[in-house]
Amino acid sequence: MRKWKIALGTAVALGAISMASVHLLDMGSLSLNAGTAGAAPAPAAFVMPVPVVNVVKRTLPIYLDYAARVEPIRSITLQARVPGYLQEQAAADGSDVKQGDLLYRIAPEDYQAALDQAKAEIERDTATLDYARSNLGRGTELAKSGYLAKDSFDQRTSTLRAAEAALAVDRAALRTAQLNLGYSEIKAPFPGRIGRNQASVGTLVSVAGTVLTTLVQ
Repeated sequence: MRKWKIALGTAVALGAISMASVHLLDMGSLSLNAGTAGAAPAPAAFVMPVPVVNVVKRTLPIYLDYAARVEPIRSITLQARVPGYLQEQAAADGSDVKQGDLLYRIAPEDYQAALDQAKAEIERDTATLDYARSNLGRGTELAKSGYLAKDSFDQRTSTLRAAEAALAVDRAALRTAQLNLGYSEIKAPFPGRIGRNQASVGTLVSVAGTVLTTLVQ
């Protein structure tokens, strides 16, 4: 009987402990739920934007910096080829010019007069040569007939040769006059940039003595 009471008391005690444990678990759950319900909602996670780039295939220039010294392709000093007074500066200092552009003009009157004289001398000596040829032709016929002495025939031949030589000299003078007149206009021998002018308009320039300017390409 006593053993049974002890067993019953033990069972009652264990039951009480179990109920207490269940009660404590329920209270903990309620406390946890109450704490969760009263807290602020968690912030949303930040999403890093990802850029989208379209890849295009093309050639890109590459620039590299180097220490260097620039030298012109060509650089010359311009001087007059005939003497005379500088009449015109056609290209301004520092301007870009093309090949054949007029840069300076020297007074052309003397050279034009020399050209006109050379043409006149050619006309005169051409007439002299024509007469000498005709005279020699007549002398040839007379010499064949015996009506012209040999000395006279030789003289006519010499006159013809002298007229031919004179005409050749005239043609050379004409060519020289044409060149000199052309040299009175100083033109750019190649495209480039004009430097600073060294001779003012009205200056008496000499051959290979006065530097007019520089031309750089």
